[in-house]
Amino acid sequence: MAYEFKLPDLGEGLTEGEIARWLVQEGQEIAEDDPLVEIATDKTTVEIPSPAAGTVAQILVQAGTSMLAQANQSAQTALKLLQ
Repeated sequence: MAYEFKLPDLGEGLTEGEIARWLVQEGQEIAEDDPLVEIATDKTTVEIPSPAAGTVAQILVQAGTSMLAQANQSAQTALKLLQ
């Protein structure tokens, strides 16, 4: 089963963030709550943990790319995780 990671709600009215850097690589096994990605916003840079365990199948959005948060209907999938 595949899990599609989208940028989560960042709170405080923030609707988008930039992928500062991925903390995982394709093919890497990760556990739930392992550090997954650093997201930069206007105010800060935050580390987002993995919401699920599995193998990183594909990173779809490269570092330096801005993304809409999941609360937005247009949010895109950033990473695919095989569970």
